[in-house]
Amino acid sequence: VRYLYDQLFIKEKGVTAQTPWHQDGGYWRVTGPRICSVFVPLDSVEAKESLAFVLGSQLWSLHNPQHFADGTPYTGTSLPEMPDINHMIQTGK
Repeated sequence: VRYLYDQLFIKEKGVTAQTPWHQDGGYWRVTGPRICSVFVPLDSVEAKESLAFVLGSQLWSLHNPQHFADGTPYTGTSLPEMPDINHMIQTGK
């Protein structure tokens, strides 16, 4: 195991704002199929407030990351825009 770095995201209990759909790999300066992120909640988390995944998305090519604070896309990455996951869920795709 090679440890790259750590990062802490804090989302207080009761916050209803959703974190935008994203791929962690778009934020990293490394590539490959053997890279992972780990979600470790320090408090109990209800299923509706927990981390969610799109089945099979680990096989997608990388998409352009966005700034979490305002949702604007990164510039100059040459990566395609992230699909509209909420629309995909609503339409059953």
